Amino acid sequence: MDLFSEYYQPSPPQPPSPKGEGGETSPSSSSFPSPAGEGLGVRADSPVGEGLDVREDSPAGESLDVRADSPVGKGLDVKANSLTKEDLSEIVGAKREIPRELLEKARQLRAKQTPTEVILWECLRGNRLFNFKFRRQHNIGSFIVDFYCHSAKLVIEVDGKIHEKSEQKDKDKNRDEWLKNQGLKVLRITNEMVINNLEETLNIITQNLFPSPVGEGLGVRADYPMGERALGRQQRIINKEDIFNYVYGVLHNPKYRQKYELNLKREFPRIPLYEDFWQWASWGKKLMDLHLNYETIKPYELRRIDLPSPPQPPSPKGEGGVKVKLKADKIKHKIILDEITTLENIPPTAWEYKLGNRSALEWILDQYKEKKPRDKTIAEKFNNYRFADYKEEVIDLLMKVTTVSVETMKIIDEMTK
Repeated sequence: MDLFSEYYQPSPPQPPSPKGEGGETSPSSSSFPSPAGEGLGVRADSPVGEGLDVREDSPAGESLDVRADSPVGKGLDVKANSLTKEDLSEIVGAKREIPRELLEKARQLRAKQTPTEVILWECLRGNRLFNFKFRRQHNIGSFIVDFYCHSAKLVIEVDGKIHEKSEQKDKDKNRDEWLKNQGLKVLRITNEMVINNLEETLNIITQNLFPSPVGEGLGVRADYPMGERALGRQQRIINKEDIFNYVYGVLHNPKYRQKYELNLKREFPRIPLYEDFWQWASWGKKLMDLHLNYETIKPYELRRIDLPSPPQPPSPKGEGGVKVKLKADKIKHKIILDEITTLENIPPTAWEYKLGNRSALEWILDQYKEKKPRDKTIAEKFNNYRFADYKEEVIDLLMKVTTVSVETMKIIDEMTK
């Protein structure tokens, strides 16, 4: 754990100012050479530098003052109640004007992410979280935020221990107020939360991705990519049990088992992320309820045929009497228990549900067979199992497992449609 904590402990970040870059940076990524060696080093004759005032008494990159009459500063002081879509696009949109120094700074930050930012980015990148697109180290006005989702107007900041200091808290407060005035939502998450409780971190982010009107629950935006089909489902927060149900459902998918048949024999399964998460979680939950509660399920109505008992009774050692068979006849759809009892009208689909390379019914028959131990002492003194003592329990179990097999195959057939 010491090595783990040491590896994931980020390097001391450069504290942001209300008009600085913000976020955690490595020391090497906060310096920018300039001809005068002061501030950000924007040349007066540079088109990008027009309208940029850099304080000479501040460290490199700590403060960036933008004049309201410059192209870069246009619309930066617009309040949320008067903010239009065009105004917001000029600040955070793809076609916004970005000073060259801020653009280069963001590139350096992306190349030198902190360990916690790397962990969170792996969960957010490539539209992995409910198909929302996130950007990392994104320029907004004169700031660089850790993560930004434009469709949800959500800013995510991952804070280290430096943000616990009172001076830094004041800077963060001013920074957050400016971002909120632009109509954005700011969510701050600590390094410890990302490392120690990633699941809860993603749940909090998810709740902030789905804004809702007052009194209408979480709600789902009408322009959400998955459309109306997602309504009522994507409102839910994924917990550990949902993930377990999803995995259990995917592992029963015939296409998945066929495609990765060779891999599954040699290594641990790798679970794909299907589009409709909740549908697969629902199938997995139904399958799990069937397989865990098989003892309380309604028995399948099989036809039981009992022949007259043989005239010779069994001896105390179990010799003679009714001969146990416990054989499955898949062609005639019946199970021969012994010389007396046979179960018929077994549905063909019941044989299709398999545990390994045998059907569930065949597995039970094999478990209840009378087997003679090789050890003579055990065979003489402890081999007291007789199928006749458990015959009625086995018949009831076979009927219940038949129901489980049929219902399981119905769910599996739905997966292939």
